[in-house]
Order: sequence, then C-alpha cells, then structure tokens
Amino acid sequence: MNSESWPLELTEPLRGVVRIGTRASKLALWQAHWVRDQLRACWGPTLEVELVHITTE
Repeated sequence: MNSESWPLELTEPLRGVVRIGTRASKLALWQAHWVRDQLRACWGPTLEVELVHITTE
C-alpha cells in the first residue's frame, strides 16, 4: 500500500462478513478486538465482523 492509496475510500458499502483470524492468547485477542472496533468506527456499527480463532499443532 502506498501513500496514494491511503486512506482507503470505497464507493460502495462493504457487504458480507469481515473475518479476522486470531490466535487465542490474551494479546492476540486484544489486538483482534481493537482492529474490529477500528473497522466499525470507520464503517459503522452494523459492519459484521467475525473473529476466527486459529490454532496450530
């Protein structure tokens, strides 16, 4: 992403679900919730955001 493309401006509202992949640690969950809140602050509280917990073996 370069300076010419930020901030991102969309001509149409976002549709569907925004999924954020996150680990289950307290820090990772805090970060994912922060990103979710920032997205909702930009796009409105009706933006559907789903947190997807990712685990590895």
